[in-house]
Amino acid sequence: MKNAFLLAYVIMDNKSILTALEEISERLSIKVRYGNISSKGGLCRVYNKYYIIIDKKAAINSKIDIIIKSIKKFDLHNIYIPPNIRSIIGEE
Repeated sequence: MKNAFLLAYVIMDNKSILTALEEISERLSIKVRYGNISSKGGLCRVYNKYYIIIDKKAAINSKIDIIIKSIKKFDLHNIYIPPNIRSIIGEE
């Protein structure tokens, strides 16, 4: 039972991180889209608009990694990012 609680805590925590990263992406005018794709996904630009395309079946850690790698290509100093999320991104 204790392991199930810890697993639920980790999943909830990762969901919170993913939600925060999605919100940061939106503030950077990057749309995050999930779909059935044949790769893990990544950043793309279509007609001067940026998108992060992610396989909806990917593990939550992979989704987090893809968004982090994508948003690190942009200037993050001019937007507010909570300190705990900034440390996960690696921007201190």
